[in-house]
Amino acid sequence: MPIISIGITAWIIIHEKKTSEKNRKKVIDEIEKFRESSQSILNGFLAEVVDYRRLYSVKDRESEKVVELLKEISPEQFIRVQNNGRVRQVL
Repeated sequence: MPIISIGITAWIIIHEKKTSEKNRKKVIDEIEKFRESSQSILNGFLAEVVDYRRLYSVKDRESEKVVELLKEISPEQFIRVQNNGRVRQVL
């Protein structure tokens, strides 16, 4: 009887070890898949940030042109007064 108990115990231990190794491999594979998908999402996000920064710099240069234009003109050039000074109209 003790030999059968030892055999059953050994079989259970071996079976549990194999099961835990399978589970470990499964978890490692899932982590690797998650890492790869996270990496692709992060790369896409960073590409969007680069595009945004490029567009922002273009728009910033355009705003400098507007500032220069406003410095060159006087208020009288873009505001028209009507009705004896009561109504101001921005052109």
